[in-house]
Amino acid sequence: GVLTWMETEMTEFFLSMPDGVYVQHLECGMERLILHGVAQYLSLDSKSVTGPDAKRATHVENRKPFFIPPRQTLVDYLMERRGERDQH
Repeated sequence: GVLTWMETEMTEFFLSMPDGVYVQHLECGMERLILHGVAQYLSLDSKSVTGPDAKRATHVENRKPFFIPPRQTLVDYLMERRGERDQH
């Protein structure tokens, strides 16, 4: 799904360019919200900006000199949490 795609894209981008700026043009506000959540899970900074053409762009940056992704993907983490919740 979208969540897995975004996490894979950002992880691959920052593994190859830890000091780069990942830019994504997403028209859907919900997709931008998901992108911000994925960035936060990956310990990255994100912000959405409006360009001169009035279109929204989301910029994601790594403030550290290196990038190490979490051992567990966000989807796996959420599924694990969901399982814990269902057991209570």
